[in-house]
Amino acid sequence: MSDVNTTSIITTEPSRAAIIGAYYSLTLVIVGTLLNILTFIVLCRSTLRNTKTRPTLHYMRAMAIFDILMLYGWNIDHYLATIYGFTFSKRAIPLCRPNGTINIASWLYAVYPLWDYVNLGVYNCAPFILMVTFNSGVIYHLIHLRHTSTVQNSRIQHRSISITLVITTFLFLIMTIPATVGYAFFSTAGSTILHLLDGLLYTYHILSFALYMITYDEFRQEFFAMIICKTNNQRVAPQMRTGTVRQILTTTKPGTNT
Repeated sequence: MSDVNTTSIITTEPSRAAIIGAYYSLTLVIVGTLLNILTFIVLCRSTLRNTKTRPTLHYMRAMAIFDILMLYGWNIDHYLATIYGFTFSKRAIPLCRPNGTINIASWLYAVYPLWDYVNLGVYNCAPFILMVTFNSGVIYHLIHLRHTSTVQNSRIQHRSISITLVITTFLFLIMTIPATVGYAFFSTAGSTILHLLDGLLYTYHILSFALYMITYDEFRQEFFAMIICKTNNQRVAPQMRTGTVRQILTTTKPGTNT
């Protein structure tokens, strides 16, 4: 009799924690995209368009776009890998080397093990240094403004922006560095811990709207003004149409002879 070799494929279902983490990643993408788009719209309104006196608005708009871009990639792959068992990067691998030809970008495979260290420098250290430098300039400008300006409202506006940017830098530091340090130096740690740190990292990129609403008075006022304006326009339009109809009926109504 011949021996028959059988292989059994064992498939493991993702744990409940993994499923929750996957849907949390998808939620970050959806909610973060909507909030950052709303943040960008508010920052582009006419009241906040004067960037000559407040050049920090350019920085805040750029950060809103940057936050949207950062939400995609890992979050989408994490969701697809957990729920559907594939990622975009794995699906794209066959396209990299068709027909067994030499891949011109094969040197990237040698660089890839160093990617976590590169990510630590590019994603964390460089932006943090830029934030500290930029915020130091804002604080210096605020101190100079106190000695040269007599307008109290201008001082309050610059102080509000400065507080917002300082808190943003602090949150960036405490929410993003743990994940990149963990992947760079503690990659052998449990995947659950690393995924939690990643979730904390990407949560930072959806907090701008809430942070501006709490600390930036002019942003909050402009947001409420935008909402109230739209609501009033929706209410006024039907009333105007009704008033127009009544006026037409009044002017066309035939007079009665006594």
